[in-house]
Amino acid sequence: MDNPSQRRALTKGLISSGLKPTQVKNIASTTMADRIPGGEMSKRVTEFRKNKDIKVLFIDKQSASGYNLQEGNTLHVLGTPSDAANYLQAQGRLARMPRIGDVAVRTYKYSDVPFEDQKWMKIDAGIKILQATSPGLFV
Repeated sequence: MDNPSQRRALTKGLISSGLKPTQVKNIASTTMADRIPGGEMSKRVTEFRKNKDIKVLFIDKQSASGYNLQEGNTLHVLGTPSDAANYLQAQGRLARMPRIGDVAVRTYKYSDVPFEDQKWMKIDAGIKILQATSPGLFV
């Protein structure tokens, strides 16, 4: 996730589709007016990992690298990751041991922003290289 407007729109959509506000947690500090301290972020991650009622955890490029989120089943990528390494970092946080089961990755790309297309071409190229060199990581 990239910004507050994405967070607001997605939260509204999730709630209108039936989720309760308590089922959505946010550790994407770039989507908040005030950054939350690390202790609060860690508390929210622990709640996500242990409370089966919590269905969604918003992350951003800063929070993607700090937590093991193996309890997640689907990674929805709404913003454009800064690079392939950051994109894979978020995927890796869900796929780490002692994970059981597969992880689905859903990517939403903008088609009306040329510089976003260029970033995705670089990311896709990086993923193709990784897929060629480590095919066991991909289904």
